Amino acid sequence: MGSSSTDADHRARLHRQAVVADLSQQALETGDLDGLLEDAAAAVAATLDVEYCAVLERPGDGTDAVLKQGAGWPPDRLGSTTVAADRDSQIGTAIRAVDPVVIDDFDGESRASLPEPLGDRDAVSAAAARIGPVDEPWGVLSAYAIEQRVYTDDDVDFLERVADVLGSAIETDRARRELERTERRFEAIFEDPNILVGLLEPDGTVVDINGTAMEYIDADPDDVTGEPFWETPWWSEDDVQDDVQRWTERAAAGEYVTFQADLTRPDGQQYALEGVFRPVTDEAGEVTSVIVSDRDVTERKERERQLSTLMDNVPGMVYRCENEHGWPMAFVSDACGELTGYEPAALESGELSWGEDVMVQADRETLWETVQRVIDEKRTFSETYRIETADGERRWVRDYGRGVFDDEGNLVDIEGIVADITERKQLESELAESEQRYRTLVEQFPNGAVALVDEDLCYRTVGGTPLDVADATAAEIEGQPVREAVPSSLADELVPRYEAALEGNASAFEMRSNGRVYDIQVAPVRDDDGDVFAALGMSQDVTERYEYERQLEESEQRYRTLIDHFPNGAVGLFDENLRYQIVGGSAFDEIDDSTGEIVGTTLQERYPPEVAERLKPRFEAALEGETASFEIALHDRDWIAHTVPVTDEEGEIFAGMVMVQDITERKEHERELRERERRLEESERRYRTLTQRFPNGAVGVYDRDLEYTLAEGSELGETLPPGERLEGNRLPEIFPEQTVADLESLFRAAVEDGETGSAETTFDGRHWRVWATPLRDAGGEIFAGLSFTQDVTEQVERENRLERYETIVEVVNDGVYVVDEQGQFTMVNETYAEMLGYEPADLVGEHVSRVVDDDVIDRVRELEATATEDTDWSTMEAQLRTADGDLVPVEANFAMLPDDDSAWHRVGITRDISERKARERELEESERRYRTLVENFPKGAVGLYDEDLEYIVVGGEAFDDRGVSEEEVTGVILDERHPDDLVAEIEPHFRAVFDGESNTFEYQARGRDIWAHTVPVRNEDDEIFAGMVMVQDVTERREYERKLEESNERLERFAYAASHDLQEPLRMVTSYLTLLENRYGDAFDEDGREFLAFAVDGAERMREMIDGLLKYSRVETEGDPFEPTDPEDLVDDVLADLQFRIEETDAEITVGELPRVGGDASQLRQVFQNLLSNAITYRGDDPPRVHVDAERRGQEWVISVADEGIGIDPDDQERVFTIFNRLHSREEYDGTGIGLALSERIVERHGGEIWVDAEPGEGSTFSFTMPASRTQ
Repeated sequence: MGSSSTDADHRARLHRQAVVADLSQQALETGDLDGLLEDAAAAVAATLDVEYCAVLERPGDGTDAVLKQGAGWPPDRLGSTTVAADRDSQIGTAIRAVDPVVIDDFDGESRASLPEPLGDRDAVSAAAARIGPVDEPWGVLSAYAIEQRVYTDDDVDFLERVADVLGSAIETDRARRELERTERRFEAIFEDPNILVGLLEPDGTVVDINGTAMEYIDADPDDVTGEPFWETPWWSEDDVQDDVQRWTERAAAGEYVTFQADLTRPDGQQYALEGVFRPVTDEAGEVTSVIVSDRDVTERKERERQLSTLMDNVPGMVYRCENEHGWPMAFVSDACGELTGYEPAALESGELSWGEDVMVQADRETLWETVQRVIDEKRTFSETYRIETADGERRWVRDYGRGVFDDEGNLVDIEGIVADITERKQLESELAESEQRYRTLVEQFPNGAVALVDEDLCYRTVGGTPLDVADATAAEIEGQPVREAVPSSLADELVPRYEAALEGNASAFEMRSNGRVYDIQVAPVRDDDGDVFAALGMSQDVTERYEYERQLEESEQRYRTLIDHFPNGAVGLFDENLRYQIVGGSAFDEIDDSTGEIVGTTLQERYPPEVAERLKPRFEAALEGETASFEIALHDRDWIAHTVPVTDEEGEIFAGMVMVQDITERKEHERELRERERRLEESERRYRTLTQRFPNGAVGVYDRDLEYTLAEGSELGETLPPGERLEGNRLPEIFPEQTVADLESLFRAAVEDGETGSAETTFDGRHWRVWATPLRDAGGEIFAGLSFTQDVTEQVERENRLERYETIVEVVNDGVYVVDEQGQFTMVNETYAEMLGYEPADLVGEHVSRVVDDDVIDRVRELEATATEDTDWSTMEAQLRTADGDLVPVEANFAMLPDDDSAWHRVGITRDISERKARERELEESERRYRTLVENFPKGAVGLYDEDLEYIVVGGEAFDDRGVSEEEVTGVILDERHPDDLVAEIEPHFRAVFDGESNTFEYQARGRDIWAHTVPVRNEDDEIFAGMVMVQDVTERREYERKLEESNERLERFAYAASHDLQEPLRMVTSYLTLLENRYGDAFDEDGREFLAFAVDGAERMREMIDGLLKYSRVETEGDPFEPTDPEDLVDDVLADLQFRIEETDAEITVGELPRVGGDASQLRQVFQNLLSNAITYRGDDPPRVHVDAERRGQEWVISVADEGIGIDPDDQERVFTIFNRLHSREEYDGTGIGLALSERIVERHGGEIWVDAEPGEGSTFSFTMPASRTQ
């Protein structure tokens, strides 16, 4: 028995040794750690004859252990089941113990801490051995039995030996993975596409060169490997080769060497490098190799040269100042002297204050408020104000600037450009004064009208008092063609004469209208070259009508054009039912759809349900006053959409608008960009040596808790904390709060989201650029983050200077460009491109002939040939050609860029002077219009005089009529021109204009009656700077008026006497005819009775005519005084009198709102009586339809009575107002023919006129005017 037991034990030990050997062999031959753990658990369970075996891994925090592999557990438990690993637990005890731990009998509390499902079963005993060293254990190998058993020493020894095998395998796997990570980090650094990297032996022999460096030469890596570094193709110039050899030798001696070099590629292209030679030492401090790393700084150096030259040629004073009321200057450019007369140092030192000593104080607060408001919004500002130069001259300037902010968003300074705009301001003032003189003369044109007509025979300017003829104000007629603006009879006379004037021929004619005489003159208006560009018409009592329909149509057309040409998208207007009212845009050219199919459809009818449901809340929100922006996919494209409310003039929302733009290409570009970033991240792996010696910075590897696991680099221990301080510690435990705030999100984005990014931060008084990228294992899983940190203090300072220069170039309101020796653009700013209708990228690389003609190129070459280094280029004017083929006038300055890059560059600064040229042309035209009007002033003269009553400008036909030249009067004072008694009479009127008064008066001079009108003339600031007097000889007119008045009086007396003397004989005839009819009526036969009736009727009509004639003659003599009268009451009285006729004829008479007027109520009632009675009488076959209404026109009311009766032929419309003149026989219509003549006489007594507008069969409208009361 004993021998048999011994053999069994021996076989068991041999079996166990074989199991351990097999597991050891498996660990050496395979990299499958999970498979080894699984096989070990199965082997232990089988060998020890237990139901369960567990391989438990303890994580870094040590609180719980994870069931990594095992035997006896369901597969879904592996990798997810956890068990307590604290000091009091079975697993925690085993992890911390030196020797294996055996538990023969679990109590209830210990069983609760077992891995599932042992906690629910009766696990009786267990043995556990630590995996890994005591100071850094990996986990526990544990065996569990659910029946009572005793673990022997051999059992425990076997369990411990298997645990040792697993510990060795785990350490080997950990070392292998660390090696793979190191290799990937090396690859990430060595393949950086922005850095040229080389590894050299101490004697300068090339060991390795990265791909970025090889792109600069025509060679393979094999061609340079093994060669002295200074003899490689990068250093083709002899002097540079010597420098490279010295730099290498200094680095081999242990020195850190920085360098810059200007080099040439094999194709002749020049470039600049900036970098460092860094020695690599071993533990003994011996130099084992040299690392060369550098960057291409060609673009940066070129920008520095260009912006330095631009700084010297900016049209204005460049400044940087503090944000205080006095604007203390930290820097001003040399242009300060030319602008202010002060030296820059006086302002920079504080000797002078810009706000207190240079600015005009009245403008100071406005500038302060503007700057504060705009800076709060972090926008650029532009403000116009005045300064006072050193010699006391006041100038206008335009200040363009912006705020300068630090990384925390705090305002540091203000910087910008101050440009002199005095010349432009003066030109605007002169133009405004000239226009005001011309406009004053036009608006105050006496007793008539004046009009300017362009080459299209359209009225451009109209003034005076033109209502008497054309029944329209000046504003109504301006902009209309002549033939549409005036009555056809007047147009037939005017159009040929305007055409002749545009050919250079002046003319004059008389025209009669409504019983008045009008004198009309037409003259050409010429420019400085004598070319006719307009015609001037001057008339008495000619009006124009204006129309708003054309302006509305143009506005609608502009709106429609905007919608139809909405760029790269579409626009839609929808109503409260979400129904499209208007749609349009360029997108309809690209998609299979049309605007006609969309207009009138609702949102639900137009789109699929899912799209409509997404759009509906945003459309409804727009109708509630909200705006929204969102992206949507439709028609296989991506769109950005904006919904906004549309309001009327009262601010009420009446519709919504949706605007969409195609962003498909942008989205695709974003996807491509992400793909490039991914490829870049995959290529950033290389070289442990370079990591340890990373130049001018440091490289770090960190885990998901932001704990550094690796830190290497040249700046560690210098300007950054040492590596041992970083490794093993988390980011927040090392750096200040601000640095952590700058970097934490960057680091987390790399390890949690797989994003690569960079950020800038400050630490220990220096600027650092930090890049972070994820590190992935072979399966693509992120296992850590990689950070690169470089000291960019000098670069930041350079970029700040560059940014200031670039801001100046972009803020300046002028176009800036640079061209090379071949005449091709190498740089243009936004202003220059926008001026010509291009994007900057459209012009860069293009020849200048794209925008200028050959003669301009030749002129620039002449300037270039005559300019020297010590002289400034002359300013020149030229025309640039836009993308649309239009020409833009500009003013240009030029300068040469420094030629230290062996290249030729010319910088140009251009300013759009279109507005200035337009103002100059407008000023010239305004002066010509004024001069033409003055020189052709009809039957009179015009004069402009100053406060000393000295004539400045005079003109008019009166000078030719009197044989007096204009030069004799110009420059003469009023009292030198006229006798003392006349001066005493008219001087108060002349001086009153400077108090803002206008006066009309008459006087006699040299036996003639003179009508005069004085008015003030104001500048653009509404200040009176001169007076204007207009005079006309009215001697003949006054004589005609006196004779007419006498004739009217005689006619009135005759009419009264005649009608009164006829009354008595007529009464006798009527009486005897009545007596004859009563006494002898039975004696007459039928013919006799008919003759007697004719006689009685004729006598009765004679009586009515005499009564009418008496009323006609008594209108002036027996009328009542004028009093405020309500026409509505008068119409009501007349309708009451006509009530029987209204009912008899079934007439419908409507009355609009009528104004109160001043007049004779009884006479005005007679007018309404006549007009309404006629409207009922001449009704035709249908019942009368009559409407009474009133309309305000200027200083008078037009009251009209319109009917739908038989109408009047146009040829008879003037005859109806002739006394006793009838258009119809008495058999057709009864009447005396005096009613309308009497109405005309009454209206004229009230200072108005009466007329008719009618067509046969279309009805008639009788209208008359009444002066408006001053209170209306």
